[in-house]
Amino acid sequence: MLLMLPAVAAAQPPVLDSMPVAVAEFNRRLQAAASAGAIWPRDPLLVTREFVGGLGGRYLSFDKTEGPGESVIVTAIRDGLTDDKLAGEWVRLRLAPRWREPAGEAPYQLWRVTEARRAWRCRRGAEVFDVTPCG
Repeated sequence: MLLMLPAVAAAQPPVLDSMPVAVAEFNRRLQAAASAGAIWPRDPLLVTREFVGGLGGRYLSFDKTEGPGESVIVTAIRDGLTDDKLAGEWVRLRLAPRWREPAGEAPYQLWRVTEARRAWRCRRGAEVFDVTPCG
């Protein structure tokens, strides 16, 4: 499944390189939120929004691999940031589903982040996302 705004996606700067981001602390927060009854851990787009800190980006693509129980890859791009050095941020998450079957409720999926990568686009310089610090 692919959800994307084609006109905006076509204008997306390329990603030259990205760096891994630790996910253990976020997954602990996700699990605590799920245990408290929060809805966002049940939806990969909402999980991505929580990870990124709000979408506020130019587009969001949602790619799901075929078959039940397989991972979902979500890419979020925030551009036009007001930071004087940083113009944009690219984040890609791989999420894996875990089924929950609580007594008296319909089964549902909780998602956990298995991999995260991040890159930035500097205000000055090349029109690409990369891992080079903006300075």
